[in-house]
Amino acid sequence: MPGASGTTLGDRLRVDSPALPILFISGHGQVAVPEGERILRKPFSRSQLAEAVLERLGRLPKPAVPVETPVPPRDKLRDRLRNPGLRDAYDRWSALRNARGSLPDRDLFPRDDTTMADNGFIVEEAGDGDPGEYRYVGFGDALARRLGRSLLGQPVGDDGDELGSAGASYRRCQETASPSYEYARYSLADETPLLFERLLLPLSDDGVRVTHLLGVVFFTDLPKLDLQQRK
Repeated sequence: MPGASGTTLGDRLRVDSPALPILFISGHGQVAVPEGERILRKPFSRSQLAEAVLERLGRLPKPAVPVETPVPPRDKLRDRLRNPGLRDAYDRWSALRNARGSLPDRDLFPRDDTTMADNGFIVEEAGDGDPGEYRYVGFGDALARRLGRSLLGQPVGDDGDELGSAGASYRRCQETASPSYEYARYSLADETPLLFERLLLPLSDDGVRVTHLLGVVFFTDLPKLDLQQRK
């Protein structure tokens, strides 16, 4: 494949479709694929190919499940989270909410927790503004270094707010008391392409009303394809 390996192409396709099923096929015995992926090595039979394709599509017959064993519903939002740090934050929020039966408070991440100290921020609704306007009341140190400055105390979406794109996602998270996830891909000139991911988690001081939103942000360098070679 001119210009990139199959694994590099797979990584790029997964940016826009994280749940995209991929089957790698190779005639070289030493080729490795990322953990959790499926590789079919040549030579193979039609039945082996059919089984591998059905397995990737999730259409293989499943073993019978006893009636008394409940099958937990699939968490589609968690399936979309590519970064392990985002999954960890989401799992901790979900576990605490399920255990308490109410929304977690701002102690979900202690101040010395690396997730909050490095990649997190907290916003609250601005009391002197219109409904749906927010202000940063907590901001991670590593996140500030990444952006070149801290946004602590500033309104969300203000001029120069690189974490902006607030609006509907922030209001939806507050109104529904449900997490919200967004991602965007940046590719500027010859710079390394970046994947921006943001997870918003609703928090509450009383366990009922959403009083704050916790954001967890990750910037990930993406593999760069050589477009000249592809031509």
